Amino acid sequence: MKKFSTVEADTVVRSQLYLFEQSLNAAPSLIKNIGDFLPGVVLINDLSTMENTYMNATGCNFLGKTREELRAMGPGYFTDEIFCPHEMQWITEYFSGFVQRNDVRQVAGFYQKVRPDRKKDWSYFYLSGKLLRSDTTRCIYMGMPANPCNYLMHKTQQCLGVDTISVALFQRFSTLTKREKEILELITKGLTANQISERLFLSTLTIQTHRKNIYKKLGTKKLSDLIRIADRFGL
Repeated sequence: MKKFSTVEADTVVRSQLYLFEQSLNAAPSLIKNIGDFLPGVVLINDLSTMENTYMNATGCNFLGKTREELRAMGPGYFTDEIFCPHEMQWITEYFSGFVQRNDVRQVAGFYQKVRPDRKKDWSYFYLSGKLLRSDTTRCIYMGMPANPCNYLMHKTQQCLGVDTISVALFQRFSTLTKREKEILELITKGLTANQISERLFLSTLTIQTHRKNIYKKLGTKKLSDLIRIADRFGL
């Protein structure tokens, strides 16, 4: 199996979360059926109430708590017994920004220290997270201990029964701004530059400039390729 660089591994983990959440959006019950079979930790946090609403078996086993016990903790889940306070502060603020912007396409990766209780040493995890499209007050995360990204990629593909998003394609797509993703979606729906400018209250020249940048960033000159890429990322 291919060994990834640190940059590639980060992209692989983020792309797998994007792929899983896209499948979850189409079939909400999917997490109940395969969540415990996915590698690493899978969890969902509600940022409006500051509670954990889902943890798969791997996460529960690491923390030594059941899903019911974690839900019963409410906001107490985010205490310094389990997490490092200064890390939780910036992570919460960062993902709250996703909620404020209603940015359901952005995926972020980060490292975090976690422990079952104060008597245990910290364990380091790499996590990727994004907003749930079905409920934009909640974020879904996938996490693994240090660098087993090859296994994560392989096992997620196996569980979902789909091909992975290539590292190169995900990197190119990630360079698009929120506005460019919005325009890409409208382009692939067949709207002209004039129609898009009217809908977004932007000049036609601005739309044409965005269109050129989208083609350049995605490395294609064909509308058919734009449609394929947009479909791959659920636009």
